[in-house]
Amino acid sequence: MAKILPPIFLLVVATIGFSNGHEVGIFELKRGDFSIQLTNYGATILSVILPDKNGKLDDIILSFPSVDDFRNDTTYFGNIVGRVANRIGGAQFGINGVFHKLIPNNGRNLLHGGKRGFGDVIWKVKSYVKNSHITFTYDSFDGEQGV
Repeated sequence: MAKILPPIFLLVVATIGFSNGHEVGIFELKRGDFSIQLTNYGATILSVILPDKNGKLDDIILSFPSVDDFRNDTTYFGNIVGRVANRIGGAQFGINGVFHKLIPNNGRNLLHGGKRGFGDVIWKVKSYVKNSHITFTYDSFDGEQGV
């Protein structure tokens, strides 16, 4: 027999400011005892609250106490990585014989999209469907980060 869950609710918990003309907010999705908080700064998961086997609620995400702490983060806690995930050795790559030099941010390598990766930008809240989901979008322009 299937268990019926209560609906998920999306609400804006807080608007925490502006960055480069874009509003940064904290959003929450909830269904029963389950809740998740997200921010459009880096499309980052801030918390996931779940009950354990005894019903005790706890946050299972490594995070920071405030969104401001993510601005100088080098751990990538909960945020989207990209334009690439992992390292590009020597901060360069070739496609069809054309080599592209990137700006290193991890010694001589490029890590998780570079100095201003997808976890360091303000994402637009494209849409949300009440009781369902939220959609973040980011348009990376041609030549952003030097490529």
